[in-house]
Amino acid sequence: MVLIEAVTSCGPLNLIRMNKLMGLFKSSTAPQVFVTVCPIKREMVRVLPEISWDTEVWLTEALSHLVYFSGERFLGSHERR
Repeated sequence: MVLIEAVTSCGPLNLIRMNKLMGLFKSSTAPQVFVTVCPIKREMVRVLPEISWDTEVWLTEALSHLVYFSGERFLGSHERR
């Protein structure tokens, strides 16, 4: 389940908003992905301190790219194999 917030109308997905959305969909078994949509990089930079970890940011000026706020999902642990 992809939950999208437009920063220009609702603000970024911060911890308070994420907790509210998780509460609304707590009975769902679908994995949840949280996305804040910003029109331009400058807008993302303005709200950067509020954006929660483990969320995505999608810039409408660069539609084919997402910014993911955490490395664990893609990088995994730093243990040597």
